[in-house]
Amino acid sequence: MRNKKNRYSIDGKAVLSQLYDPESVDLGHEIALEASKISGEFTWALGYNQLSDDYDINDMGFLNNNNERTLSFEYNYSRFKPFGIFNGTRLGFESSYSRLYAPNKYSNVEMEFFSRFFTRNFFAFGMWQYFSPVDGHDYFEPRTPDFSQFFLRPKYWGSGAWISSDYRKKFALDMRLQYFTAPVYDNKGWGLNVSPRFRLSDKLNFILDVNYSNYKNDFGFTAPKIAAANYDLIPDGDIIFSQRNQETFTNVLTANYSFSNNMGLSFRGRHYWTQVDYQGFYVLGENGLLEDTPYEGLDAAGNKLHQTNVNIFNIDMIYNWRFAPGSDIFLVWKNAIFTSNDDLDGSYLRNFSRLYEAPQANSLSLKVIYYLDYLQFQK
Repeated sequence: MRNKKNRYSIDGKAVLSQLYDPESVDLGHEIALEASKISGEFTWALGYNQLSDDYDINDMGFLNNNNERTLSFEYNYSRFKPFGIFNGTRLGFESSYSRLYAPNKYSNVEMEFFSRFFTRNFFAFGMWQYFSPVDGHDYFEPRTPDFSQFFLRPKYWGSGAWISSDYRKKFALDMRLQYFTAPVYDNKGWGLNVSPRFRLSDKLNFILDVNYSNYKNDFGFTAPKIAAANYDLIPDGDIIFSQRNQETFTNVLTANYSFSNNMGLSFRGRHYWTQVDYQGFYVLGENGLLEDTPYEGLDAAGNKLHQTNVNIFNIDMIYNWRFAPGSDIFLVWKNAIFTSNDDLDGSYLRNFSRLYEAPQANSLSLKVIYYLDYLQFQK
């Protein structure tokens, strides 16, 4: 709802989920409310979002996690009139304070500053910096069903920058570089995204999206393996965490061809490769800190059991024909390859070549949607 002068607004939603099983009916909810100033150079928004611990919509969508309350605030300055070499700019600040819904306990605080600039020749660039000024309590990573244990996330900060060239030209380029560090655990990482796009004609274009990330000394939950030589030495109830390094490549090639204004063909090929090198193991203490554990993640011969090397390759090709207003035909071909092993050889090309040796899953589907307007049957 907005006021008559279109300066202020109130947005909200309420969602109810209901799961059935033989013994109970679980009701969950989501509530969101936001009040904001939406006009002028200076704008702001104050919002609250609540997801109960029984809220579950995964049968009809995707929910990353529930059991959370978040209070957020955003303040922006935007300049819409051209000045100097710029067409416009935007500067902003965002902050959030999070708690669990049940039990009602503190979770995290995060803040972010960002800036965006747009030049007269349609070149854009920006920067952002985010940080957590206090330690956080992560109740999700320990995987306890009653959220009785937390992992103490130390203060962290990160920064990044991006550029985007003129999309009106036949060749354009997007780039993004970011860095993250949590000094207490010497946890740090960086990521790079490069995305060139080529418009060969008004009907054909290609977009290549290359992502690389490298994280050192990341800490997280790890399920102990029974094959480990010292598995029996782990006391009952211990929550095992691991220290690991992870390197990830994601390459996506997208091509679009338009036969006409109502018929087109799209292709999307995606290769995801990640390898995780485990450096050590710890037990999570009641105070959220990591302590020594007899578990080493080694078999009787001293080989590492948790090393992970994953390759995923997918192809989605879609032919779409809008044969009548609101009516479509979709012909879709999907190809999927998945491989996983413990061979950390560090070579991207060698991992990619092994995909051809892996089993493939192919599917072909046809979907027809016809829009029926009852007005067509009226005299």
